[in-house]
Amino acid sequence: MITESRAGFGGVGTRVLSVPGSGTPVVLLHGYADSADTWRGVLTRLEALGRRTLAVDLLGFGQADPRGTGPLLPQFDGFADALLTETGPAVLVGNSLGAATALRAAARNPDLAAAVVALDDPLNARHWLANLARRRAVPAGFWSLLARIPVPDSALRRLTVNAVPRVLYGPGITADPRS
Repeated sequence: MITESRAGFGGVGTRVLSVPGSGTPVVLLHGYADSADTWRGVLTRLEALGRRTLAVDLLGFGQADPRGTGPLLPQFDGFADALLTETGPAVLVGNSLGAATALRAAARNPDLAAAVVALDDPLNARHWLANLARRRAVPAGFWSLLARIPVPDSALRRLTVNAVPRVLYGPGITADPRS
């Protein structure tokens, strides 16, 4: 049976969905604009296998505290580091933003990441967002989607070319999505 509770990791209050079991715990991290609820089916299956598992609402999503101002990735990093410290060694499973968060947490905390399963990591070198951040170029299809919005091209270019990497990595940082 899935239990719902509240917990804090790195000063961020969040909702935790968990199932009891034994062995190295499995920590499930959802994608962008999602919540821990996306993992309910996985929680049920892992409970049937007797594996202790928990899914959390990442900060700013679901029932978690809102994200702070400033770069996003450092906020998710602090949250994930605190989560791993609390759970001890764990298997990290993440989708999209959760995959990026899991991979970055495992790289910083190799002693606490027993394994990582990354599904559709948006910072993967082949992903459009990683390419955008690396090259500071905007895919042609992106412009066609925005063509109907009455915004001067120069303003739109500044926004997309400069703002996306800045939101992800912070001002004044040259981002390398491979690290």
